Amino acid sequence: MVRASCVISLAMLTACASPAMREGAAEENYFDCDVPAASFSEWNRTTSATTLKVAGTIQLIQTRDDERWIPGANVFLRGRDDKTSAGLQLFVTGDAPDKLQVSLLQGSGGAPDRTVFTAKAWKDTPLPFSLELDARGLLTAVVAGVSSSRQLSGFELHKLALGCSTGQFKFEKVFVTAR
Repeated sequence: MVRASCVISLAMLTACASPAMREGAAEENYFDCDVPAASFSEWNRTTSATTLKVAGTIQLIQTRDDERWIPGANVFLRGRDDKTSAGLQLFVTGDAPDKLQVSLLQGSGGAPDRTVFTAKAWKDTPLPFSLELDARGLLTAVVAGVSSSRQLSGFELHKLALGCSTGQFKFEKVFVTAR
């Protein structure tokens, strides 16, 4: 009897420690994404949810210089094939090094369909953001009070990914709600 309860306890502990998102529960996450020039890093979680909302803050701490790579951060939803993605991308260009360009992006392997919808000063400023996919496939991004939406047709949500390249970005107070 003791052995059976020990096995059940271990199974429950394993289920709670799983990297997959638990549907319906809002979990707080933190990701200090700090990479050298021409490199990237990513935090991701799989989900079986059909709707998802992720909200928190993104702060650019430091950019790094590279001839081909620009400093950027993203909050992506990935499809079942891991090639299809949609989400929020923030990046710095040489034309406006004191501003984070904020875009809503959708792509499937080739050049992404990107719409820049605002630009925000980044020095010492955490930017509040949210990204939500509803049951009808409408993807809505809000950054510092400015929003943009696009309809995703045939998109099957599989994974949430936070990432960055060529700089240091902090994702803080990130709450994920999946249903």
